[in-house]
Amino acid sequence: MQSILSYELRAARRALEGIPGVQLLEDWVWNARAGAWLLKLRLSAGLQQDAMIPAESDWFVLAASSYPRGMVKVLPANVGGIAHTFQHQAYNGIAGADVPWRSGALCLDTTVRVLHRHAYDTEPRTANERLRWHVDRALAWLRAAAHSSLAAPGDPFELPQFPVVTGDTPLVVFAEGTDSFAKWITIEERSGLVDLVEIKPNVYLTRRFRSGGGRVLVAPCWGQAITASSGAKLRGVWLRADNVPVLPPWQAPATWQELRSAFSAQGLSLDKLLKRAFFHIRDGKQHVALIGFPIPAVVGAAPVQMHWQALLLPVLSRGSASHRGFRPNDLGYWFNDRRMLLQDASISWAASDNWHAAELATRGRLSEPLVARTVAIIGVGALGSVVAELLMRAGVHNLILIDGDIFKVGNLGRHVLTLEDLLKPKASALARRLNHVSPHASVKAIDHHFPLVDPVHISQVQQADIVIDCTANDDLLHDLEKFAWDGTRMFASFSLGLRAQRLFCFTAADQVAFPRETFLEAVHPFLTEEWSMYAEQELPRDGVGCWHPVFPARFDDITLMAAQAVKWLEASIATPPEQPVLTVFKQHYEDDMFIGVRREQAEDLCV
Repeated sequence: MQSILSYELRAARRALEGIPGVQLLEDWVWNARAGAWLLKLRLSAGLQQDAMIPAESDWFVLAASSYPRGMVKVLPANVGGIAHTFQHQAYNGIAGADVPWRSGALCLDTTVRVLHRHAYDTEPRTANERLRWHVDRALAWLRAAAHSSLAAPGDPFELPQFPVVTGDTPLVVFAEGTDSFAKWITIEERSGLVDLVEIKPNVYLTRRFRSGGGRVLVAPCWGQAITASSGAKLRGVWLRADNVPVLPPWQAPATWQELRSAFSAQGLSLDKLLKRAFFHIRDGKQHVALIGFPIPAVVGAAPVQMHWQALLLPVLSRGSASHRGFRPNDLGYWFNDRRMLLQDASISWAASDNWHAAELATRGRLSEPLVARTVAIIGVGALGSVVAELLMRAGVHNLILIDGDIFKVGNLGRHVLTLEDLLKPKASALARRLNHVSPHASVKAIDHHFPLVDPVHISQVQQADIVIDCTANDDLLHDLEKFAWDGTRMFASFSLGLRAQRLFCFTAADQVAFPRETFLEAVHPFLTEEWSMYAEQELPRDGVGCWHPVFPARFDDITLMAAQAVKWLEASIATPPEQPVLTVFKQHYEDDMFIGVRREQAEDLCV
């Protein structure tokens, strides 16, 4: 059913009248395949005739029926449009036999469009202005493309869009950063083998890059969930270029012949590199190839990391007999595709993604001094489990969890574990959960109460740079003080007041043992006041007829205070206290409305 042309779309078209360089060729037409309205324009940006950017070019604007909300795209026309791919443009191929536009949508959005907040964005949202804004930016894009200034020095580096085949193509994951790049620049090999493991259906992760002879060259450092994976193993090949393999100005190769040309432009023979690698995978099965090249962080700067673009290889034959329809060159007899010549065959690009820890942390993580530490948490009940998860999700990947308790049904209301973890040791269950939070997580569990007696467990906890007590158990503090620590470290104790209205943060840097007396003396007046306030109140019980009270606190309060504890830990690592110090935070309310968490001093107490 065709949509009805709205008043807003008619107003948008009228707003284009009189703009220099804009000629309306066809009025809005509904396109059922795109599910959008089409407006055909001719744009002339005052340019001289050029082989890639003509003086005039035809374009289609696609707009959603909900305009001025929703999609607005500007794409080249099949006839009369530009045929090359430039920076800040999607791969500019034929979009389909039954559509009049190409796939190369221009990137005209602002850098904050992805945030989906109109107040952050300069793109107008009125019917009269929004379409005109896009067309004005398309004219500016054309001028910049003609003058090779779409990517200026200092701009964030942008990869070309590789035309990934949709459907069941795999996602190939790698981990590359400045650390691994330092290894790659010392490696002479330009091709070899790569070992992959399937971590979930159709998601393959690189485990080792090898030379053609099998020698390990680079092995990404993954976390425990990855190294322990029992997924299917796959062997592929890798090839390395000196620069991004593109056709000028910025088009990813779509055929094997185009990829040959891109390699040849760098003085490399794609056929020779493939021939060396293919010797090891002629087994009649389909394999993955990774095309690697160094990339910078910003345009014009030196490269800082390797990027790997995945593709699916045609099935290689197991024998050396040639097949009809293939040119008898170095590779012709290895491909089993009889439908087309190798040089004309399309490349089956697959999705690939960089899961390096630095890449995954771009949305936010704790400061490096804390991220680089190994943290032991004693007690992973309500508070400890949330602190552990917050640390892990914010980049602290090396955790040691110590707790001898079993996870019970009463814990469900304020713990990060679930029904699946009932009657399992808390430490091991939480370690399994956190090891699946990040591909770089390395969480160890010790299912015993502190103090530890097993030499293996003692050795593990001695590796911790930071030891955090989350038990709120005064008896355990005695054991923590008497434990034979080998060297200095930071100690911390995080505990909650009744109903989680207070958080007690005790930190002690460069200590050989936990300063128990200092902590107990500092916390005593706060606990005394708390008990005076709650002594007359009935504490909740765990089960019918049970005379054992349980600690009263809601999960939202626990989570709030756990986040405050993590922030205080980060600050204490950045500026370690000269002396052991207790810092108390308390929730504050006005007219029964929560207004925030504030620091509290002992002199503020009413005892």
